[in-house]
Amino acid sequence: MWTVNNVTSPKDLHSNKLTGPIPPQIGKLKHLRSLL
Repeated sequence: MWTVNNVTSPKDLHSNKLTGPIPPQIGKLKHLRSLL
């Protein structure tokens, strides 16, 4: 994620080869639009 002037833009995480479950704390991100 990148933040400029209080606007957060997406960052492509696909190439990071992340594995594992999504933590429940993701629900605290009230302005999250999508998670790919």
